[in-house]
Amino acid sequence: QKKIREGTALLVKIKDLRAKDMEELKRSVERIRRTCLAVNGDIAGLGDDWIIATPSSVKVHREQHED
Repeated sequence: QKKIREGTALLVKIKDLRAKDMEELKRSVERIRRTCLAVNGDIAGLGDDWIIATPSSVKVHREQHED
């Protein structure tokens, strides 16, 4: 959370925590999400194993996929 507030974009590996403690993962991701919202940043999942959390100076581009 501190790094996001300082303006650093983070790539966070969540695979190990997801395998170990799903409730702790949910709490952790929610804390990061709230921090991103507070600084007008962005957060997105990258597959099942990673999330990217960014400050306001960085936005995550999301492509629309057609099925």
